[in-house]
Amino acid sequence: MMAVLSPGQIYQLARQAGFSPSRAVIASAIALAESGGNSSAQHWNPPDPVRHIPASLDRGLWQINTYYHSEVSDQCAYDPSCAANAAYRISNAGSDWHQWATWTSGAYLSQEPVVLSAIGSDSSSSSITTTSSTTTRAGISSGGDLRGKVIGLTLGIGAVAAGLTIVILPAMIPAARGGAKVAVIAAA
Repeated sequence: MMAVLSPGQIYQLARQAGFSPSRAVIASAIALAESGGNSSAQHWNPPDPVRHIPASLDRGLWQINTYYHSEVSDQCAYDPSCAANAAYRISNAGSDWHQWATWTSGAYLSQEPVVLSAIGSDSSSSSITTTSSTTTRAGISSGGDLRGKVIGLTLGIGAVAAGLTIVILPAMIPAARGGAKVAVIAAA
């Protein structure tokens, strides 16, 4: 039975699995990019004789692979709530998405605005508020990969300070030297 979930429903599943609000946005965008929100989605991977990897199947919302994650049963992979819990565990609470092709390719980025729009208009998602992307010259400097890392900052605006969570997206890293576009997600 095919169930196609909305971006808001996927976000709620991610939050229920334990993802923080900002990491739930990323988790939801990855699920949408991987499966289109289809909890019955499948992708067949042929064997790779060079790397000695047998044929495998990517399953469900987060396309959890049978070879790399045989501990995740088919029943779990196709169950949206169980799959969200498995994605939470596999991604180390949303801090490590390297096992997802849509993360490494950056394909999930096109789904983030879709998720943000869905949860911004969903009154049950009042746990976060969003603002439009802004350009900042915050002196960002890194010798490492900052994709999807959540950086907690407190920015002073005159005498008023606002606590913001800044999510640096892969496409933004090259621009970070002179001014990067960042998604600003403030916890309510």
